[in-house]
Amino acid sequence: MSDLIKRTWIRNGAFGLLVLVVSAGFGYFVSRGSYISQAQVQRLSAVPGTIQLGKIGLGISVHDKIDILNQSGQMVEIDKVVTSCGCTIASVSDVRLKPEGSIKLSYKVRESYEERSIDSKILVKWHTDAEPKLSHMLVVPVQGQFASEIEVVPRIIFHEMPAGDFQDEIQVRRNEPNAKYAMGDFKVTLDGKELSFTSSRMDNEVFKVTVKGRMEDFPYGTSRREMQITYAGSASEGYERGIPIILRRF
Repeated sequence: MSDLIKRTWIRNGAFGLLVLVVSAGFGYFVSRGSYISQAQVQRLSAVPGTIQLGKIGLGISVHDKIDILNQSGQMVEIDKVVTSCGCTIASVSDVRLKPEGSIKLSYKVRESYEERSIDSKILVKWHTDAEPKLSHMLVVPVQGQFASEIEVVPRIIFHEMPAGDFQDEIQVRRNEPNAKYAMGDFKVTLDGKELSFTSSRMDNEVFKVTVKGRMEDFPYGTSRREMQITYAGSASEGYERGIPIILRRF
């Protein structure tokens, strides 16, 4: 056999061995990576993972429950449940979870009388019996928005007159079609006094409210007040919207 053929066989064999070593190493790192990623999988989960509240009317609190599932394959103990802001409170039905078991996480979002967004978090600290000193954290976001369920047009009213009656036509629109209260049961106040008014339906979600007042009820000069439109009983039972009104009596 010639030296050329021998050298070719040696080179091919070395190359094959190199390929085998590289392949084995790559396979090891791939399997190692898979092991690491599996180890990092969350072993306690919330269903749903995010609490989506949508739009909430002003003055209304929300409370409900979700499930906490134990997917660790071990006994789990809840150390504490805290929230990221005072607007939300939460608690669990039990502090011990069996493997593949579940408990209830109860939460309440306190009412707000101002329009604002809700972006808080419920934090559940836990550990397994196998690793009592290794703490884990389950984070459950809570999202939504406090919004008035009624909008009014115009946004501001201006009257300038010496005396007599003033009259305003106000459109009241319901933002949330599935509102808890029926439209049409209105009350209109100015400086705490009820004003006379009439109302008529324009369509399923819009009412026209005609309000009447007396300039004699206000001092001379310029007064800035806020007219309150309320429907479904008192403001504490229904929804309320303020309209700035400027009265200039001369």
